[in-house]
Formats: sequence, C-alpha cells, structure tokens
Amino acid sequence: MAVVSVTKHIPTSKDSLWEAISSERNLENFHPFCQSNNVKKWAKDESIDELVYLNNRTYTRKWREWTDGKGYALTISNGRFTADVDWSINGDENSSKIMISIKPKFLPNNPIKKWFAHQLIIKHRLRNYLDHVLSGLATYLTTGEKIQHNQFGEHPWFS
Repeated sequence: MAVVSVTKHIPTSKDSLWEAISSERNLENFHPFCQSNNVKKWAKDESIDELVYLNNRTYTRKWREWTDGKGYALTISNGRFTADVDWSINGDENSSKIMISIKPKFLPNNPIKKWFAHQLIIKHRLRNYLDHVLSGLATYLTTGEKIQHNQFGEHPWFS
C-alpha cells in the first residue's frame, strides 16, 4: 500500500551499475546523506551493514534477497523506524535503469492517520530522499567521483 518508488536512467552499463550497488561500503561513494557505511557481514542475501547518516542516526540494513546482476531486497531499521527496501536494475552494456522502492513499516495503525501521514508527509520526503540517492549514484557512475555530503541539498530527516 504505502510503497514509494523512484526510477532513474543512468548512461552506464548494467554491469557497472550492479558493481556500484553491490560492493561493500557502497553508500560511501554515492549516498549524499551517508556519513559512514560499516559492514558487519558481506555475504549476498545474508549481508548486514550499518548506515550512519549525517545527523548521526544509525540504521542497520539486513538483506533478505540477493539476485546477482538484478537487485536485492533488505530491511532497514534503527529500532524505532523500520522499512523494507528493494533495489532493482535492468539494462545492457550501454544504458541502465535503477529503481528503489521503500515500504515504510512505521506508519500509524489507525487507517485515517496512516493515510494522512503517508499522503501529506512521508511519501514526499521519501521520494525526495530517493531522488537525492539516485542522483548521487548517477553522478558517481558518470564522473567516477565520490559524492559530497548534502551535494543535492539537505534532507530534514537525515542531514
């Protein structure tokens, strides 16, 4: 129900895109709100890492699925807020697309409050967040340079 997805075309090969998103500590290269991305275990669908945001909030990411060259699914949580996140890619040797989908699990139980929270606040902030992350990934892949903190603007939840 409350899934937020963003897709971005990137003028790079599918293999290069996969390498960028599937390597250890990958977020440190392209995530504009990432202070650090520490690996606890790196073993495909058993991987676990920590994402420390610029505001020092720490989230643990635990993988649920991993399909080489196509994408993965993980759960991210800080103990209070949890969400399921899917990364999927497709393309060829010249061009590729990536889609990230987030399903928040921290919405209120009351259906009316859930609808208002999602429609008025959460989906817009998540979409903005995903736009920044995918802009960082595209910039990193096309320039080869690591992204700077808040390079595309600040975010109220993570900067």
